[in-house]
Amino acid sequence: MTRGWQSGGPVFGNLDPNALSCSYDQPCPILGVTNHLSVPYVYNWNANMEQSQWRNAALTAAYVGNKGNRLYSVRDINQNVYNNDTEGDEFSGRPYITKFPYLNYIDMLENYDFLIYHSLQVTLKQQSSNGLFFVAG
Repeated sequence: MTRGWQSGGPVFGNLDPNALSCSYDQPCPILGVTNHLSVPYVYNWNANMEQSQWRNAALTAAYVGNKGNRLYSVRDINQNVYNNDTEGDEFSGRPYITKFPYLNYIDMLENYDFLIYHSLQVTLKQQSSNGLFFVAG
């Protein structure tokens, strides 16, 4: 059982805004989640071709690809805009400074990342007359 946890009690402690010790002089970071968070997904594909080259040898050429969509990303939506940083303190240029002066990092969990991967993989396999097997890729 986790220390300090009780059935029906708060999981993350006291989150009452009056109990937080955040201020303009000591701002706190927070993490938010977008309203329309989607489940990420990944496509995988490959094509292989193998051909006998000479006695007991084979050459394999393979194309492998992956594409990931809607991957999770964390972005600071309150990142300092240096053109608006009038005091040069890396804090006064934050977009939400007037609305939430007691917060510094406002990280948002979103679906903005993606990935794409392509590769050509070539393998040569050779079995010798003594029972040894060689592989080069």
